Amino acid sequence: MLPEEVDKLRAEYTGRQVMVDAQRPELARLAGKLGCVRSVNFNGRALVQFEGPDQGWYDIDPEFLKVVDKPLQED
Repeated sequence: MLPEEVDKLRAEYTGRQVMVDAQRPELARLAGKLGCVRSVNFNGRALVQFEGPDQGWYDIDPEFLKVVDKPLQED
């Protein structure tokens, strides 16, 4: 991936709240969790930290992320 493409992804995703595509089997465990994109690595994958007790960062292809403008309200 070209550095210009990485910079564009960083500008688009860094600091944004996201949710994963729950249809992807490898991302099913993160379904319904709200995450925050901390950065985008040089491979073009978003580094996402999800809410909850697990504070690890996951590198996820932005193709499988959905930007959430407002946090979901719990009933």
